Amino acid sequence: MKRFNIITLIVSFLLPSLFFQASFAEIDDRIMKYGITPDSYPPYLFNKQDQLDNYEGIITDALKIIANQLGYEVKTVLLPQNRLKRQLYSGKIDVLPFAIEWIDQPDKVVYSDTIMRVKDVVWSLKSTPVKYSKPEDLFGKKVVTHIGYHYPTLQPYFDSQQIIKKETNTNLNVLKLITKKRTSTGIVAQLTGQWLALQNNWTTDLYFSEQEVNGFNYRFLFSKKWKDLVPKFNKQLNKIKTNGTLTTIINKYTQQKKVASVTF
Repeated sequence: MKRFNIITLIVSFLLPSLFFQASFAEIDDRIMKYGITPDSYPPYLFNKQDQLDNYEGIITDALKIIANQLGYEVKTVLLPQNRLKRQLYSGKIDVLPFAIEWIDQPDKVVYSDTIMRVKDVVWSLKSTPVKYSKPEDLFGKKVVTHIGYHYPTLQPYFDSQQIIKKETNTNLNVLKLITKKRTSTGIVAQLTGQWLALQNNWTTDLYFSEQEVNGFNYRFLFSKKWKDLVPKFNKQLNKIKTNGTLTTIINKYTQQKKVASVTF
């Protein structure tokens, strides 16, 4: 009986310790599982060679640099968005590139500081530029957008037909319609438009507004088990924002000596 009590005491003492070590090892295996969807969003996230571990872009490059500085290796996990969110909540995925407003259960995640702001801007031809500073500047115009994308600032004017909204299936097609003079204006995220213009030799043909129509702050969202690491992550994130590393990454994809109006 005494022997049983002693064994029970030892086991009850060791179990919490073993559980803690197992939980710590789950995080401290030096692998950071990075969840992304199959949809490309260049230059932020895209796959050049259709290989799982060959995803790149501004957001991916920034994550890999910071993870490396903290001693972690990034492993890409490719899943549809809803499954990624569920697995982030459960801790099966470690980190997603996301905006806070896209998360339906924000209490189940820990988020980083802002990586950068993504600005949706008005594109037009340089020969006939549309100077956008307010919605009224688009009254009477046909504006082409990516199908399914929403612009709350302009929605009342789309509804009233004061601005005519036309949709197409890719951001590339938005800019292509402008270059072919089939529309005078379109809306594409600034750096996405710059990247596409570069790929298609349109940099001398296209103009974009300084004023954004809408936008969002890109962040990294972590599962709750990473909450103790996030302050260290933020420290490294702010370091690459201030020392020029993030600007260098952006320039890598846009080949601009100076990237206009990028907000960190």
